[in-house]
Amino acid sequence: MNCSSSASAGGLLHTFIQNDPAIAAFSKDLSTVRMVNMVKPDRVWTPFALLKIPSEQSVADNYCRSDNLLANLDVNTGKIHRVVRGKGVALEDLTERRARGRD
Repeated sequence: MNCSSSASAGGLLHTFIQNDPAIAAFSKDLSTVRMVNMVKPDRVWTPFALLKIPSEQSVADNYCRSDNLLANLDVNTGKIHRVVRGKGVALEDLTERRARGRD
């Protein structure tokens, strides 16, 4: 993946990047990883990481947008533990269904 960028006329341009094929199966639009990093005097600790996956109806990966997915990642391996959609009583856990190749 090439993520080079250049500043031009006050703007920032990035080369076009795409999702990994495993993620592209869920969304054609770019997904992003969000990590919380805690800096300690002797190390950096990452308590959690999330993968935000935009739905077909949304080009932004904000979780508040309808049908976007949110995945909990293992901070050491990057493996997806859980995938959800919605919130509150409408929260839908898609982890098992996606693992079996449905929906």
